[in-house]
Amino acid sequence: MRYLALIIVIIFASSCKPDYVKIEDKIEGSWILSDFKYTDNTGKVVSESPSNVQITFLGTTTRKGIIKAPSNEFTFEYNFGPDKCNLDFSNKKALPLEIIGKVQVYSYELLDRNKLIFSIDKEYDYTTNQVLRNVTYTFRRM
Repeated sequence: MRYLALIIVIIFASSCKPDYVKIEDKIEGSWILSDFKYTDNTGKVVSESPSNVQITFLGTTTRKGIIKAPSNEFTFEYNFGPDKCNLDFSNKKALPLEIIGKVQVYSYELLDRNKLIFSIDKEYDYTTNQVLRNVTYTFRRM
């Protein structure tokens, strides 16, 4: 009887995790960048669809990830909160324009199991030396 009560408590406790704790399980795997949008220094909205950028979240046990671009690969560590995600790259200055991670904390939204959006009000792009505003990165599950 004790074992049955212990099993019930464990099942109940594991199902009571907040949704943001479960998000890491939901985003684990590989995603392709389907849209990258920002407002440049002149106020022009720029939208690109660089389908050759892939982000992979390796899982909650490591909380590490990889971004692959055509000629580069970048590793990072991550952690999700209720509505923000911390993406920690060791060398932010080396990131090309279309690669997420130039700032450390992004808002995120998992629209469905196949669409993940990261956003930030502004970030600095070291390759073009400009401030990007209203930046969104939209990823689709591979």
